[in-house]
Amino acid sequence: MYTRTLAAAAFGLGLLEGGAAALAADDIPPHMEVRCIDARPNKSAEYKEVMLATTAKTMQVRADDGDMAVWVFAESILPAGSNTECDFMLINQHAAFPPERVPIDPYFVRAKVNITREQWYAKLGAASRFVHRQLWRGVQDLGHIQKGNYIRVDTLKVAPEKMEAWVEQAVAVWKPIFTQKIAAGDLTAWQAQRLILPSGGSLPYNARTLTIYPSWNAIGMPERHREYLAKSVPGKRSAKLLEGALAGQEVVRSELFSVVEVVYPKKPAHSGTAPPASPAAPATQ
Repeated sequence: MYTRTLAAAAFGLGLLEGGAAALAADDIPPHMEVRCIDARPNKSAEYKEVMLATTAKTMQVRADDGDMAVWVFAESILPAGSNTECDFMLINQHAAFPPERVPIDPYFVRAKVNITREQWYAKLGAASRFVHRQLWRGVQDLGHIQKGNYIRVDTLKVAPEKMEAWVEQAVAVWKPIFTQKIAAGDLTAWQAQRLILPSGGSLPYNARTLTIYPSWNAIGMPERHREYLAKSVPGKRSAKLLEGALAGQEVVRSELFSVVEVVYPKKPAHSGTAPPASPAAPATQ
């Protein structure tokens, strides 16, 4: 888990100036490559079938190689209809900065998927349309996403001069709240992230949180943020901290996804990348 604000800021400068290599690997926070996919009319089921039969299996190979900490394949639930930006969300979460992209062909062979890259592109193209790809940097990462969970994605606009404070609030305010909510079973996981690429003042958002629920009914449970924070920060100070955290961000859009599949390494290549062994651990192929 990465919480060192100054090191994160230094890494951001290093990335822009070509100096990322100067930082030690332990100083590089987790990164997420996020792809937004639009399903063609009446093709959602076909797209899921192709992804589970091909891509998911290659992602298991990549995860086992240590290229990824986790892969998430999620489908939009709300909003729904023709105005939905992303019918599907694909998340490649890396323990540090993501490796350079390589051809998928060798992974088809190793995953024993009998398909060529051209055939794979044709199947995906017939059922879906690629919308965009983004790179996010992890600020907080609590718990473990599981297949069958629901993900609420809140995209946020944080003023550039307030971004450092927002990162600090993720540690001081939101971490104790969501740590307790996960322990109580209210949630499965929670993540806070800031957008790295694309970037610029014209973008409608530059940060986001992912709140992961264990079931549909859990989505409707009371938030109890004040109650949980008061246990960690007693007295009136907790109320002021929560008020300040909410005031420092503007919610641009909230969406709900269901988790179709999750892939973790069968043999963890990095400490903390795989969920603890238990009956509730995510299923992998």
